[in-house]
Amino acid sequence: MLILHSGLFRLEDTPMSCCSINGLYKMFNESNAAKELEKYRSKGPTGPTKEILTFFTQERVMGKTLLDIGGGVGIIQHELIKEGIRNAISVEASPAYNNASQLEANAQGHENKIDYYMGDFTTYSSQLPSTDVVTLDKVICCYPNGEDLVSKSLILSNEYYELVYPSDNVFIKLGASLLNFYKRLTKKDYRSYVHSRKKIHSLIQSNGFDKIFETRSGFMMIEVYKKQVHN
Repeated sequence: MLILHSGLFRLEDTPMSCCSINGLYKMFNESNAAKELEKYRSKGPTGPTKEILTFFTQERVMGKTLLDIGGGVGIIQHELIKEGIRNAISVEASPAYNNASQLEANAQGHENKIDYYMGDFTTYSSQLPSTDVVTLDKVICCYPNGEDLVSKSLILSNEYYELVYPSDNVFIKLGASLLNFYKRLTKKDYRSYVHSRKKIHSLIQSNGFDKIFETRSGFMMIEVYKKQVHN
């Protein structure tokens, strides 16, 4: 159930709602949210996020709408609003990051241009409107069922679809396995996931999108797709 409260759409929490998704609320807690927000304020966008923003700035997204899934402290939202995005929707599973994003929107003076949804995107995606741009910056690597997440988010893109996710080579898979083993030993709920790039690409392509941009930042792949226009 979605509740509008002071400009924020919230999900009523149940024992299996947003705070239990892959241990995200513990992994992405208030301390980490504060650090990321401070880093953004002092250094601006960095890494893959900076690459994404450079691409969309060049694409001239003025007047378009944005859905930012797993938006974190809202860097993509804040920066693209500066570039002329008409309005944005933020979907975030971590209450701490959701609050940090709202705090920064208030500081930058564009809180009225962002609607905030908190919880598991896949459980209420059908209630969200479609937008011109859909972004998932380092999101599917945190989600067990990556294909379900991609499928449901693709439906909501009218034009651009962007992903940042780990390369699926053997070394990255080994690293993720070792990290997850450590998490189990230390009784942490969070797990990292390395999904098949081939399957993800095939899924996106079968939904009528063509890849128009690809680059790498460290072990992360950055991909942007554009919806095919049929005359």
